[in-house]
Amino acid sequence: MKGLEVRSSLDFVPLFKPITPYFAALYWYFDTQTSPFSLSWQLDNEENERRVDDLRVDVPHIRTRSGRVWRPGILPTMAPHLFFDEWSYLVGFEAGNASIEHMIEALDRTARPLDREYFQVVHEYARIALVHVAGDWWEVYPADVEWIYTLEDHWSRRQIAFKRVDSSHWKTFH
Repeated sequence: MKGLEVRSSLDFVPLFKPITPYFAALYWYFDTQTSPFSLSWQLDNEENERRVDDLRVDVPHIRTRSGRVWRPGILPTMAPHLFFDEWSYLVGFEAGNASIEHMIEALDRTARPLDREYFQVVHEYARIALVHVAGDWWEVYPADVEWIYTLEDHWSRRQIAFKRVDSSHWKTFH
């Protein structure tokens, strides 16, 4: 899959601003070591906890795993409250492509995130995959090449350095 690598300390919304309107219609699979939301915000009041609970989709197959599925509307609405740990994986998909359970089971069957099988599943079912690593490193793999051009233009105007990548470069890490 073709994608972009960017290193930026910008928050999620300003970094991905020109494509975030598309995110609202997608279901999201977040695979993080902890809650994908700032616990100080989430536990600040019952309304915040309720908002998070209302957007979560229960997928029995992954109840004991680190990943969770979220309803359309989670992004960009809740983006200011996201918390990214050392390695975070976000996959945005439309439930119409396949059932939620089928897509998540296919992702879960891959040997590990970022291997060739993982990207095949992302390519087949998803609209976009985002990888966040250690604070300021993002990789973006959209199904629509126009999203790549849109981000390149946005980042160029903001003088944010980026480079084009191909998901196959991850094979050197496995």
